[in-house]
Amino acid sequence: MTDTVHTGWVVEWHGEQGWGVLDCRTLADQAWAHYSSLDVESSGNGPGGFRRLTPAAEVEFTAERAEQDGYHWRAVWVKEKPPKGSK
Repeated sequence: MTDTVHTGWVVEWHGEQGWGVLDCRTLADQAWAHYSSLDVESSGNGPGGFRRLTPAAEVEFTAERAEQDGYHWRAVWVKEKPPKGSK
């Protein structure tokens, strides 16, 4: 399943802990995401290249079936899409 790129959104992001939750219409359950899975060129990157996601932002991601903190899916690669209308 990791080859499938899902389009979804960030449900929540815990910046101090470096993880969050993603959702999409193509997976039955939400996916857990760790900062290490974030694309380094993602639009949500902060100062100094600190990787983070913006809650409610649109994302593309791949996921694998794995148990992680109560979630049944774990994101393998995540990229935050730029907000609509931005270049």
